[in-house]
Amino acid sequence: MKKIVTLIFAVLSFTAFTVKAQTENGYVKNSKYSNSAYTNSIGVRAGTELGVTFKHFYRPTWAFEGTVTTGYRALVATALFEKHYELFYTPGFDLFFGGGGHFGSWGDVAYYHHNYYDGEDHYYRTYEPAPSAGVDGIFGLEYKFPRAPFTIGADVKPYFDVFYPGDSWAEAAVSFRYVLK
Repeated sequence: MKKIVTLIFAVLSFTAFTVKAQTENGYVKNSKYSNSAYTNSIGVRAGTELGVTFKHFYRPTWAFEGTVTTGYRALVATALFEKHYELFYTPGFDLFFGGGGHFGSWGDVAYYHHNYYDGEDHYYRTYEPAPSAGVDGIFGLEYKFPRAPFTIGADVKPYFDVFYPGDSWAEAAVSFRYVLK
């Protein structure tokens, strides 16, 4: 578990330094033609899982979002690239969609196995952490308040575990973010 937390911290630190360098070198520019009403934001993600979220617009309509969420005996880091479209000619009100991947750790994984030799059903349980990695999609709505440094968003994030435990699910959440710049 310490290794996973260290890995997540390292990835988020590297991402923050890269984002800062891109901004200082002029790769990120918000202009009057930009759909994004901000460049960076950080906040809370609450829904089927609870966690923290960071969003960075590296182009006027393209964003990177990183989340670290926790659920029942789980810790998952997700990286997503999103395309934003302004809705109803309203600056700050966006429809977005995108994709990415996740890596995490699950504990208390349950197994069910039917033994064909003796006809007995066996249920196995382990309390050891199990690593998990997979692909994610995301689509939702986001609103940036015009006179306040806050955003609110709602999204659905379907995912599929490619590497253990091989699950698929759709996570729904509401995100509240503070706009940094």
